Amino acid sequence: MNKKILKVGFRYLIIVLILCGIAIASFIVLNNTIKKEKEEIKQEEPIVEQPKQEENTQKTEKTVEKKQKINNKKQKTVKKTTKSNNKSKNTVKKSTTSVQKSQNTSGTYKITHYGWDCCKSGVTATGYNVKNTIYYNDKQYGKVRIVAMSKAMPLYSIIKIKNYKFGGDIIAIVIDRGVGNGVIDLLVENERTASKYGIQRNVSIEVLRKGK
Repeated sequence: MNKKILKVGFRYLIIVLILCGIAIASFIVLNNTIKKEKEEIKQEEPIVEQPKQEENTQKTEKTVEKKQKINNKKQKTVKKTTKSNNKSKNTVKKSTTSVQKSQNTSGTYKITHYGWDCCKSGVTATGYNVKNTIYYNDKQYGKVRIVAMSKAMPLYSIIKIKNYKFGGDIIAIVIDRGVGNGVIDLLVENERTASKYGIQRNVSIEVLRKGK
C-alpha cells in the first residue's frame, strides 16, 4: 500500500517538475522575444527619424542658397555703384582736363576789345566802374588789365595773355561777362579804340589764379 502511494506521489512530482520546466522555458522564450522586439524597435527608430533629418538638411541648404544669392546681389550692386562712381570721376576728370586745356593751350582763344561806352552803365559784372580807367588794383598782383570772359573762368581770376600784339605779355583780371567760350574781351578806353584794335586770334594764356 505504501509503495503504491509512493509511486503515485513520485509520478505527480515528475509531472509538476515537467510543468514547471515548461513554464520556465516558455517564460525564457517570451522574455527573449520581448528583448528582440525592443531591439528591433530601437533599430527601426533612426529609420523613422531620417526623413526629418533630411528635411532639416534640405531647409538649411535652401537657406544657405538664399543667403548666397542675396550676398551675390549685394556684391553686384556694390560693383555697379563703384563702376558708376568711377565713370562719374572719370567724366569729371575729363571735363576738368578739357577746361584746363582750353584755358592753357594756345590756339583756343581769340582776343576782342570793348570800351566802357559799349553799355550805358560803364560798370562791370562785379560792379566795378570803368568809365575812367582800364585797370584794376589787385591785392596780390597790383595794377592789372580788365577782361571779360565766359562763366567757364571764375570771376576775379588772374590770367597772363601771351604775345599780345599791342604790348606783349599782359596780366589781366576777369571781372566782366558777356562773351562766349574761347573769347577774351579786353577793356580799352572806348569803342572807337576797340574798333581800331580789332581781333587777335590763336592766343595762348596762363591761368595764374582761379577766382579770388
